[in-house]
Amino acid sequence: INHSLTPIIIACEKAKDEGYIDTKVYAAIKECRVEEKPNLDAESYDGKSALSKEELNKLVQFYKTDKEPRRKEYIEMFLFAFHAGGLRMVDVMTLTWSCINFDKKELRKTLVKTAKGKNPRHTVPLNEAALAILHKWKELGRRQKFVFDLVEDSFDINDEDAIYYTRNNCDKKVNQSLAVVAESIGLKKLAFHM
Repeated sequence: INHSLTPIIIACEKAKDEGYIDTKVYAAIKECRVEEKPNLDAESYDGKSALSKEELNKLVQFYKTDKEPRRKEYIEMFLFAFHAGGLRMVDVMTLTWSCINFDKKELRKTLVKTAKGKNPRHTVPLNEAALAILHKWKELGRRQKFVFDLVEDSFDINDEDAIYYTRNNCDKKVNQSLAVVAESIGLKKLAFHM
C-alpha cells in the first residue's frame, strides 16, 4: 500500500508547493500511509526475509572456516551490508572509497534506489565490524575507486542501464554463492536481500 501511495503523495506535495491544493489536504493525504510496526516476537519469525541471530551466528562461523576465497569475499560483502544498516547490493556494488570517512566512522552515499528523493545523500554510521571489513579491503588494494571487487574502476555509476545490468549480474553471482552457504549450514535460504 505504501509503495503504491508514494507517487500519489509526491504528486500531491508538488501540487501543494505550486498552490493547487491546500496544505491541510496534503497533510491528510500524506497520513494515508500504513504504519508498519515491527513485531519483535521471536515466535513470528518467518525465516524468509531475515536471518535470526542463530542463523547469523552460523553464517559467521562458516565464514571463519570457509576455504573458498571468492565465496568468503561475498560473505564479507553480505556482512558489511548487514553492519552498514542493510545496504542493497547495488549500493555495495557502487560504494566508492570517497564515501567512507574512517575518522568519523561513517559512510556518506547517495543510495541508488532513493537517489531521486529530496535528500538523496545518506549518512550511515559504521560499527567496528563494518570498519574491520573496510580496512581489510583497503589493504587488498584491488580497486582505487570502488571498495569491493564487483566492478572495474572505469565503471560509470551515472549510467543507469549499466547499473541495472551489472547489479543483476552481481546479484546472481553472489546469491548463487550464498545459496551454497545456506545449504552447507542448514538454512532454507540465504540471499543478499535478507
